[in-house]
Amino acid sequence: MLKDIVAKPGMTKTETYEQWAKTLFVKEPANMKLLVVVDKLLTGFDAPHCTYLYMATVALVRAYANMADELEEAGYSGEEIARIKQQLDQALKLRELIRQASGETLDLKPFEADMRHLIDTYIEADDPRRISPFENLGLLDLIVKSGIAEAIATRLGCMQGNKNAIAETIENNVRSTIIKEHLTDPAFYANISAQLQEIIAQRKAKAIAYEEYLQKIAELTKQVAAGQAKDNPAALDTPGKRALFNNLKSIAASPLGALPAADDQGAYAPAAVALDLALKIDAVVKRVRPDGWRGVQARETPREVLERESHDLWGRRYLLSLVEEEAAPTVTNHPGSLVLRVRPGTSQAQREVVMAGWYRRQVRDAAAELIETWECILGVRVHRLFVQRMKTRWGSCSPETRTIRLNTELAKKPVQCLEYILVHELMHLLERHHNARFVELMDRSLPRWRQSRELLNGLPLTHEEWHY
Repeated sequence: MLKDIVAKPGMTKTETYEQWAKTLFVKEPANMKLLVVVDKLLTGFDAPHCTYLYMATVALVRAYANMADELEEAGYSGEEIARIKQQLDQALKLRELIRQASGETLDLKPFEADMRHLIDTYIEADDPRRISPFENLGLLDLIVKSGIAEAIATRLGCMQGNKNAIAETIENNVRSTIIKEHLTDPAFYANISAQLQEIIAQRKAKAIAYEEYLQKIAELTKQVAAGQAKDNPAALDTPGKRALFNNLKSIAASPLGALPAADDQGAYAPAAVALDLALKIDAVVKRVRPDGWRGVQARETPREVLERESHDLWGRRYLLSLVEEEAAPTVTNHPGSLVLRVRPGTSQAQREVVMAGWYRRQVRDAAAELIETWECILGVRVHRLFVQRMKTRWGSCSPETRTIRLNTELAKKPVQCLEYILVHELMHLLERHHNARFVELMDRSLPRWRQSRELLNGLPLTHEEWHY
């Protein structure tokens, strides 16, 4: 850059160039093509204390980008275009050199610990304070949790004691819930709707005192929030059973009801008969429901470990190739196929044992790698890992012995499902229960764990009943 500079008397080439650049910048800024400011550029120990080089690199790059595709049309030769590109590259490299030399590019990692210390030392924030234990509850839930008087004072205090306005607000909330939920249990919500209309009619006719009205509407609200009557039999422990019972009971109570008698004497007991029939229907439906039924995961067809039978590995499907030879049984993974080598005459049960052992080793090897990674991330330590067939769970954790158990079937699912289950179990070393803290830890450590759980729950199962 300084080779064509002629030093003025008593000045070096650098000082001469510096004076020229500063003068040009002050007197003719419009003629400046590049601008860079550098203090003590890496020119050696004899560099001047303040060396300024002014370069408008950004303007140059933009100008070139605007006309790069039109240089030939503008009359530039191929040689001239190449020379311009070379000059542009030199300018960019010089800018990067100056940026690195001047410390303009800053790596914040070395300062993270110091920043945390400054924040902890000089910035203070009070712990969040809960104003009300019911701030996230709806009006009906609040009535159930705290009582109707507290709910009115908390949520409807702005109505300043306007009894009609308060009553209509509660009634509208109850009616809205009935409309939203009635298809899940038509008979129950039809009965609730009739009760609501009766209470409203009594209030409007002033047939009951306001305090009695509040008592009745509060009791009705509790039933709506629970989705069942307060005197329901304990055996009705699922929404499906309750819906069957309520509808059968309404049929039995109708003039055309044709349910059988409940005892040997022929005495007619609609509730008892409806309960017995509802439980039987529920059991039959669960027994014969097909794969894909709402709430039921599809299940794999039984595998017989035969030639060209499909088998899954880490979420991908492979065709099984069965090879008989006088050697120890092995399973090897090839593109699109799994090769099972067994001795001639090996039974199906023995082939299944070989495949199960191979799947178990797949899970163990993959889990060992993941554990090594996640132990560092979570700051925990696993003492023992077991991989086995599990009929009802994907995995389990024993915090006391720091033992993790994983289901062999995880080898058939995508690796992210194995990671989700493993992190879930490792998290129990930090939080034993599935509470809010557990969910917060999962969100912080594995933000996409819900997607992985949804993926896992949507894949075909091997066993009939699974819970996770």
